Amino acid sequence: MNVLDFGGLPTSLGEIINFKHHLDAIKHNYDKIIISFHTELWKTGLHTNASDWHVKKALWDKYIKDIGQLFFSQPPYELRPVSTKFGGDINQFIATMNIRPQKSEVGHLLCKGTPLNIGEYIVITTKTREFHRHQFDHIAPQFWSIIKEISKKYKVVILGEKMVEMRKEYMGLNPRPFGIYNDIVNNLPQECIVDLSVPALGETVSDLSKIQQDCLIMKEAKFTISFGCGGNHCLSAAVSDMAIGYRTDNFSYNDTIFNHREYPNAIITKNPEHFLQTLRHYI
Repeated sequence: MNVLDFGGLPTSLGEIINFKHHLDAIKHNYDKIIISFHTELWKTGLHTNASDWHVKKALWDKYIKDIGQLFFSQPPYELRPVSTKFGGDINQFIATMNIRPQKSEVGHLLCKGTPLNIGEYIVITTKTREFHRHQFDHIAPQFWSIIKEISKKYKVVILGEKMVEMRKEYMGLNPRPFGIYNDIVNNLPQECIVDLSVPALGETVSDLSKIQQDCLIMKEAKFTISFGCGGNHCLSAAVSDMAIGYRTDNFSYNDTIFNHREYPNAIITKNPEHFLQTLRHYI
């Protein structure tokens, strides 16, 4: 029997999405693929010594269980309890398995819920990762000018958090993640905004049904905008009918997938003028 047991997977949503897509690409080579999650990573990423950790841990445990069942409940996958062995991140996995990085597509699993039925709309996600604030501020005047014109044709749906909670993982990062919720509401007419944001995420975890609802909203949007990389970037690129993103990270994984390449459902670029020009087409 040909069995793949790669050890515990990361628990961040972007990584899980990318693992799912790349495992599906090779699953025909195996009789069994053993899947578990390495929740020990929470000790380095989250404030597990906080007084309310037991409450938040219960929500994280449920989230991991639910997404594990959604992604890995069918053969050849065999879902097992959490693992004390970390199998590595997506870059280590594709290097070990000699797989070329691919843009993930998981909309068939994650797009589920109730349509908004508000007519045509676009989505702006609020959280950025691996993206400096000054890079956003540099394009902001042109960006908001374009989005104001677009908002005359389409509603603007806000998805994500109002406040990015600074969990332990973020404290040593440069740049640190930040949110643009206030930028959105301060730069666009109130009457064009449909605010579906949540108060805070980071230490707090969303639940699978909320993630699936957000994914359906992104899929049915004219397009979804993301900045940087991370969960919002991975989600929008994996489920949207059109994802438009501006990223500045130097991750080889993202470079292979997105540099100098466009998809029928995604234009994710490091070129700020190309990003802005792509948006101008919708005015």
